[in-house]
Amino acid sequence: LPGGRHTVGGSVLLFRSGDLDRAVGDASGDYDPTLSVGTFTTSNLVGAVTYAYTMRAGASPAPTRDAMRVGATVKLVRDVVDGQAAQAVAVDVGAQAALGSSLRAGVAVANLGGKLGADSLPGSLRAGVVYEGIKKLKIPVEITLPFDKSRFKVGGGVEFQVLDWLAVRGGVH
Repeated sequence: LPGGRHTVGGSVLLFRSGDLDRAVGDASGDYDPTLSVGTFTTSNLVGAVTYAYTMRAGASPAPTRDAMRVGATVKLVRDVVDGQAAQAVAVDVGAQAALGSSLRAGVAVANLGGKLGADSLPGSLRAGVVYEGIKKLKIPVEITLPFDKSRFKVGGGVEFQVLDWLAVRGGVH
């Protein structure tokens, strides 16, 4: 819901697996589908509320292209596996600023404070830039640094604005 310098949004994501075979390993510990002992299900639910604020640049009373943007999302995550439930609350925060007329840069921290049962949600630091110097075309590049010290990831893509309400996107990670 855009509102000048203030923006509020929300989302709900739901995943349900359907029936999965409950299997046990054979004597060597390998999976053996003939040793199935019934089924179980899993589901994941994430509800989120986001607030973003666009700071004015200079003396301008309205947000401009070179304004800095900051935002935060609060998420409620609930996982259920075979009837056993765990939930967590986590926060994402980020900021974005212009680096000239055609380049924007941003940084975000994901899943702060989230602990799902005994496990922490996979927190990360992400930073990226997007080139917007060609009309209707955006070219972003991003690096993700996981907090668990696993390998960093680099991604990029393109977005083409076909109509005011329709964009086509593609990318790799």
